[in-house]
Order: sequence, then C-alpha cells, then structure tokens
Amino acid sequence: MLSKAGNEMLVVELHSPEHDATIWDNLVFTDKALWKVDSFLKCLGMQPDKGEEFEFDSDFVARLVGKSGLVKLRVDEWEGKKKNKVEAYIAVTIDGKKPSARPPTRKVGSKAESEDEIPF
Repeated sequence: MLSKAGNEMLVVELHSPEHDATIWDNLVFTDKALWKVDSFLKCLGMQPDKGEEFEFDSDFVARLVGKSGLVKLRVDEWEGKKKNKVEAYIAVTIDGKKPSARPPTRKVGSKAESEDEIPF
C-alpha cells in the first residue's frame, strides 16, 4: 500500500481482546519513519540483527499476523472527535525473553487513557 505521499506503507491492525478495541497504525517506509518500524519489530521480538538486511515482503508480513505486544496510546482530537493513536510500541523483556504474562493495564476509557500501555 502507498501513503498519500506515495511512500510504501504497511497498515497495521491492532486488536485488544481485553478491551474489545481495535486501533490501526501506519508504518511508513521512509528514512524519517524507520524508527517506528524498528520499534514495532522490537515490540514483537522480530527485529533483525544490526546490519542484517531482510525483505518486508508478503511472507514476512504473514508472520506478523497473530503476534502480540504492548503499545502506549495517546488521545488525539480532530474536528471534535477523540481517537486513540499509537504513541509508542513497547519492547518488554525479562532476562532477554518476552514475558508470558501481560502486565496489568488500566481500563480503556479511564481518566489517564492517554498513558495506557495496551496489550494487543
């Protein structure tokens, strides 16, 4: 898929069953936005080794389906409507391994919603 500016982009659908919420995020493949792609892959435990080249092709994208991680959300407002947006992808490790249990989170819609770390 292409962004409005014509750059390669991956639209990511994040679903939190705990909160019955779905959020979409765009990962754009430009030099200025590669930090976000990198943090997304770190969050999922799929970051390539430093200097390693890989193809972000359909086979790689298919391996992303069903993966889980944590995001930090913020609330944006546009034309009077509030909407959750991904502020950061969070890489969580314990002794170099992803934890099997998810950390506790506040309920979506709580007063501090913009500071939530939401599992997906």
